[in-house]
Amino acid sequence: MDQGSVSSAWAHPDSGVQIGQGLTVERSAALQCYARRQTLASGDTLEVAVSTTFAGYDARIRRVVPDPQVLRIATVRSDFHPVLPHGYRSTGCGWPAALTLPVASTWRSGVYTVELEGPAGVRSRALFVVRPTAPQHDRLVIVPTYTYCAYNGWGGHSQYSDGQGGRRTLTFRRPSTSAEVEPTGGVSHLLLQDLMLLRWMEASGFGFDCCTDSDVHEQGFDLIGQYPAVVLGTHPEYISDAMRAAFAEYVGNGGRLVYTGGNGLYERVQPSADGTALTFRKGDGGRDIYIDDGRPEHEILGVDFAPDSFLTFAPYRVVDATHPFLAGTGLAPGDTFGGAAYNGAASGWEADRIPDGGTAHIFATGVQPFGAHMCRLDFPGGGWTFAAGSLCFNGALDDPAVARILRNVLTAAAV
Repeated sequence: MDQGSVSSAWAHPDSGVQIGQGLTVERSAALQCYARRQTLASGDTLEVAVSTTFAGYDARIRRVVPDPQVLRIATVRSDFHPVLPHGYRSTGCGWPAALTLPVASTWRSGVYTVELEGPAGVRSRALFVVRPTAPQHDRLVIVPTYTYCAYNGWGGHSQYSDGQGGRRTLTFRRPSTSAEVEPTGGVSHLLLQDLMLLRWMEASGFGFDCCTDSDVHEQGFDLIGQYPAVVLGTHPEYISDAMRAAFAEYVGNGGRLVYTGGNGLYERVQPSADGTALTFRKGDGGRDIYIDDGRPEHEILGVDFAPDSFLTFAPYRVVDATHPFLAGTGLAPGDTFGGAAYNGAASGWEADRIPDGGTAHIFATGVQPFGAHMCRLDFPGGGWTFAAGSLCFNGALDDPAVARILRNVLTAAAV
């Protein structure tokens, strides 16, 4: 473990929860933080904005996956900062950086957190991703931070909150309610289940690099085209036009896209010029869905979201036991698998299906009505997409058949 100090420029003399003019902050909100940038590479500087009523707190920089370990530990003194009085959900809380630290060349690409702990066990955590400066592995995992932003309800507003008319802009520069690292006792289609995928990949010997949605938005095919295999996580629901174009170019030029989730590449977002915020929805407040724009998901993924699958959960049933992706599973036609998973069962919550006239090859399907179509879509240039078609797939990797299928897919994708 490499321990070092983290710079801090502010101190607060009072560990109480009352701050001037009678303003009281609950202890559960007495330590808050966010990373000012979601994605960093070697040579960049990690900046963490903090607001606290405590005189001091402990800070740790932790690599969550791969090779989990604490990289830095420090005791920090900081200050209380109220959110900006207007527009914080769109422009950010406006807190200064209390912690700054250069990203060392020894920091492997992966998912990281800043973990703060104050008195009485009060904790706060912020997510960031370290991307490589050049490919280190054959597989690139895209961490769906645009989806995490959409579902972040900190301060009372997410992209789904009632009472918002027209377009809605949400910032990354606020604490997050959608980046859980440890089980909460509830279902999850966000970071926790993506970590299940990444931890399984590491334990199974599949090396990987990580990046975020914003990296693909900014660098497009120039980034993902360097990798034989690109892996999409549990719920890559929100993408930009630039991202969609990059994925289409990727599979059209021989790339292998491994889609392990459900309801993916579904809705358009418009990132801000500096990448710190996303704008959702149309001018009238309606969902800005690609299929309504004549660009359905199945053009890239082979499947489209099936709304009637919502909140249904079931195992998969084998349709084609001869498919190479089922090799070694021991499954026969009609057999079921994935009946037990973190979110209940492997097929469901939100599932995708091949549309009428679709050309993807189905080899398993969820047994509930409108259950997921597990399939492969081949492209003329040699590229292909594997689609699990379910939000619950990554939570079922303890199932031997589910694990063997993904092992077969990831092995074939990097050949």
